[in-house]
Amino acid sequence: MRLTLRTMLAYLDDILEPADAEELGKKIESSEFANNLVHHIRDCTQRLRLDAPEVSGQGLALDSNTVAEYLDNTLAEERVPDFERVCLDSKIHLAEVAACHQILTLVLGEPADVSPATRDRVYQLVSTSTGDPAGGPPQPETLAASDANPGANSADAAEPAENSQTMDLPIEQPVGWKQPTGVRLWPLAATLVVAFLVACAAMAVWSGWSASTGGPRQTAVVNQTPQKPGTSAAVSENGTVESTDNGLSEPVPPENSLPVGPVPPPSETRPQPAAPVAAPNPENEAAPETVRSTTTIAPDAPATEETPSTDLPATVEADDPVVAETQPTDPAPAVETETTVPAAAEVVDVGRYVSDQQVLARLDGEVYKRLPSEGILYSGDHLLALPAFRPRVQVGAGILISLFGPTEITLGTPTPSGVSRATVHFGRLQVSRGGTSSHEVLLTLGNQFGQLTLQDAQSRLAIEVRRYLSPGLNPEENDAQVVVQLKSIRGNAQWSIPQPDGEPVTHDIPEGMQFVFLDQQPGEVTTANARRSTPRQLLDEDAAEFLSGMINNPDRGDDLPVSLSLREQLHHRRIEVRALAARCLAALDQFDAVLDALNEQEFKSFWESHLDALQHAIARSPKTASRLRSEWERKRDEREAAQRYRVTWGYNAQQLQTIGAQQLVGYLEHPDMDLRVLSAMVLQQITGRTKGYHAYRLPQNSKTQSSINSWKRDLQQGRITYETLPSPMAIPQTRAAASSSSRKRTNRSGKRSR
Repeated sequence: MRLTLRTMLAYLDDILEPADAEELGKKIESSEFANNLVHHIRDCTQRLRLDAPEVSGQGLALDSNTVAEYLDNTLAEERVPDFERVCLDSKIHLAEVAACHQILTLVLGEPADVSPATRDRVYQLVSTSTGDPAGGPPQPETLAASDANPGANSADAAEPAENSQTMDLPIEQPVGWKQPTGVRLWPLAATLVVAFLVACAAMAVWSGWSASTGGPRQTAVVNQTPQKPGTSAAVSENGTVESTDNGLSEPVPPENSLPVGPVPPPSETRPQPAAPVAAPNPENEAAPETVRSTTTIAPDAPATEETPSTDLPATVEADDPVVAETQPTDPAPAVETETTVPAAAEVVDVGRYVSDQQVLARLDGEVYKRLPSEGILYSGDHLLALPAFRPRVQVGAGILISLFGPTEITLGTPTPSGVSRATVHFGRLQVSRGGTSSHEVLLTLGNQFGQLTLQDAQSRLAIEVRRYLSPGLNPEENDAQVVVQLKSIRGNAQWSIPQPDGEPVTHDIPEGMQFVFLDQQPGEVTTANARRSTPRQLLDEDAAEFLSGMINNPDRGDDLPVSLSLREQLHHRRIEVRALAARCLAALDQFDAVLDALNEQEFKSFWESHLDALQHAIARSPKTASRLRSEWERKRDEREAAQRYRVTWGYNAQQLQTIGAQQLVGYLEHPDMDLRVLSAMVLQQITGRTKGYHAYRLPQNSKTQSSINSWKRDLQQGRITYETLPSPMAIPQTRAAASSSSRKRTNRSGKRSR
């Protein structure tokens, strides 16, 4: 490494690689000039009374843009020696360059220290600015209506003010508002009063003309008040509102009368939906309620704007809510509709979240939010354990469930006898008795429902639900197969599958054995394989511990989405923290961070786990695969996005023989790093070999060309094939395990090249 001013600044700020720093340190020690320059730089940056360059100037020494270009390494090479000479001759310029370099090192190397209270305040300001402000100025078209009934206006404004989440921030008033300006407000008030009177007169004349106009026209008042429970309204031929359930009817205003209440502003005169269906009576919660409504439609009625669909349709054909005199005509056949209102499931307390230093996300609406420690779990809760996290929950009378992320489950309503229910969508978990007498739990594993019984007090069972999508299949057009594995780690367990016409089918799972089945197919009990932790998993656990401390900060609110806390760590100085945060976002169907990491060399050690996250996502559901494709299309043009999305699917044996292998080898020479990364990883998944290819090196590199030529020879000889055909029952291997097994097979066959 050359000894220049830029490399010396990098050495002083400790941003060089250890080997480069050691080499440069030896050069500085051996050079008297360099040693004196180091002391000179430190002396200049520590002087408090040293003048600063002017803010704006021209020329090499006075232009601040020159300093920025030099620090950003974008200054023209022919100008660098002259600029460094200026810095060596001027203490002011040398201090400016050294200080700016030190500041940039601190800013880029460590995240800004922002308190949780300040961060929450900024989030609330952003959410408030995107919504409709409660105290905003009234629109011009609503001034007349608001002045007509000020009491109603104030009552309507009171509710949004109470529900508003805006912060009480001091409003800085302009200076002109604080002093009397001498401008009188009575001319403006008089103008508004005259405009209001004219508007009222026009509405009265127009309403009277509309009421006096005859014709075969049928109108009805839109009922704005909720109906009594158990009733449903219908409009009869003579315009009266009748009840079709129990004889109770709502009062109907007399003909040619105005509706009671304030006159709505023009912006609210569009047809309103009918009153909502009343909740079912508590006595009838066992059976759904069927509501039958009959609506009579006039044959010659003019076409009107389509009203929003509701549970109870109402006929609204007038432009204003006025009951007009109707003339009987030959009615059309009545149209009967049936609406089934299911009884709402009762939400009950089913357990507790018992982990302290882990992260468990619960779906709230459309976003996942952090579940606090000792938080209550309810029936219907949709829980997600993020990658590398291991939260624990306790359900029922003591069943302990440990989740190994990424894992997604839904808690169900317990049986009357207290047996817990849960649905495992995908992921890994362990079930144990937790030191209590409770030993049964009802589980839905993929597509199969059954009862798990822990027969011993120390029984512990590991469950894995894996979604397998065959390589080469379009994930948006094909559903993944569900592979379920139940492995007894300690003690004995039993899995019982109920049958509609007989006794349940029971499978005993002794300690050290496993029961594996695919979808609804019968499974078999075999010897369990041990799962060992890899160094990468240990590194992920360390990063997860750090992320847990940031997400579970007691100063942060529980209402913030987990994705916001994860995005704050995408610029952390530790690469493993950034990589894990990107994978956690991918588990939340936010793929931008993972796709960006495929273009950055510093993530090369995590590319395998990033590809696994993408392939896991497309196997989750067609909807998730569509989101990944949309993210590719947002970052690339349509053709480039299609290439990368297609490589993520993988290739089956037939596709490799036709064009798949040729495409993968050709992409190894592509100028874009992300496509080279995906192709190299997929080739390794297929063949178990790398041939020394590194996707972060440019294709023009001599070592890269040697690896590419080796792949091309395999392509010509037809050797790019699966060593073992993919199967849903095969246990997935990591990159290191696959490479190790491939080397062992090569050594046994005696074909290893020397």
